[in-house]
Amino acid sequence: MKAMLHLLPALALLIALTASGSERDEFRQGIEAFRGGDYSEALHHFQRAEAMGLRSVSLDYNLGATHYRLGSYSESARHFQRIREDRDWGALAEYNLGLIAEQQRAPDRAQEHYREAVRKARADRIQQLAAARLQALEPAPAAAVVADPGWVFYLSAAAVYDDNPALAKGDDFAPGKDSDYLLETLGTVSGYLRGDPDDGVRLNAGFYSRNHNDFTEFDITGVTASIFLDDQGSTWRFERGLRVANYWLDGDRYTTEAALALRGTRALGAMNLDVRNDLSYIDTTSDFEFVKGIRNQLILELFGSAAFGRWRVGYGNEFNDRDDLGSEVEFLSYSPWRHEVYGQLSQRLTDRMGVQTRLAFRHSHYRDDNREVGLDNVLTEKQRKEDRFIASILLRYALTRTFSTFAEYRYTNNDSNFDRFSYRGNEVQVGIDAAF
Repeated sequence: MKAMLHLLPALALLIALTASGSERDEFRQGIEAFRGGDYSEALHHFQRAEAMGLRSVSLDYNLGATHYRLGSYSESARHFQRIREDRDWGALAEYNLGLIAEQQRAPDRAQEHYREAVRKARADRIQQLAAARLQALEPAPAAAVVADPGWVFYLSAAAVYDDNPALAKGDDFAPGKDSDYLLETLGTVSGYLRGDPDDGVRLNAGFYSRNHNDFTEFDITGVTASIFLDDQGSTWRFERGLRVANYWLDGDRYTTEAALALRGTRALGAMNLDVRNDLSYIDTTSDFEFVKGIRNQLILELFGSAAFGRWRVGYGNEFNDRDDLGSEVEFLSYSPWRHEVYGQLSQRLTDRMGVQTRLAFRHSHYRDDNREVGLDNVLTEKQRKEDRFIASILLRYALTRTFSTFAEYRYTNNDSNFDRFSYRGNEVQVGIDAAF
């Protein structure tokens, strides 16, 4: 069995190179890295060739073989699924899908693929290999499928030091006195109820929490659930879904959100374009009526790979129409219109260690003028405007294929034309996460 499973990567190298120019160079480097046993490097070059616009059976085949070697069986299957109807390579794709199904402990599905391989085979060798696997699996019980291999889980826990959890303004800021330690936890699960990324129904769920040692009034907990329809067109990949979320502040319900989420991604030359839009309705309890209302978030992002690492740059636009907080005399707007630009760079330092740096700048202006009576009993009326800058650096070290440790430093500086909304802060966190 073990020797049979190792046939997959060897067969990948039989495919001829069909690209040209820089795509050919990336493809060739991927093949060379694969032959040298550096599968992570091979994946990097194959994905760059794909990002540059290469679309071919040979690329999908080699991506499938490389993901298989790295243990990413769902991704491997996704690429082999794309070519299973190809006249020349369909039988080999079916055979490899059978091997993947065996790795995922799904013998019934493996048998289906092996039968298709036998039916489609134009070469005796593939037919013999598939027939041998069918014979080996014959005694397996029909109920051997123990899990849906399409489900992905992520868990994270981090100890955090925050020197300004209350977002105190500069004059009131007192490091040490106003700082706090907290525990941050995060978890997500995602999987397909039907189909696959090319045409499927996907379910996502998650939770998030920050629990402070002293400033417990800022403790926050959130849970989310969403369902998406995914499909791959000739140029664009689309995701359309609905999401609901609920948040608690210091143990009391804060907001409940329902959102319509749309997303489209496509290759754009040597890079990729990602367009996302979330339209949300936010409901609250009577204590937070002023934040009830509508929020629309649009993100336009370009991402790709280069010799210096993987990069992302983007623009975000957020529109809010909230109920705001007002009386006969005073009024506070909670309906900002925000514009954000950001850049992110991820680099591999060693086989196990990587670093990610991110810079973001956001400008906010609030829809209506604030009216406030100060301590001097003078009424001030002006529009609230703010500029926020965030810089962060994250180091990650892979302990195993599943577990990693990470450390992150983040600096925030928010400048407002209302002094009490201006603040700066530093946050350091150290944690461990797992993806499986």
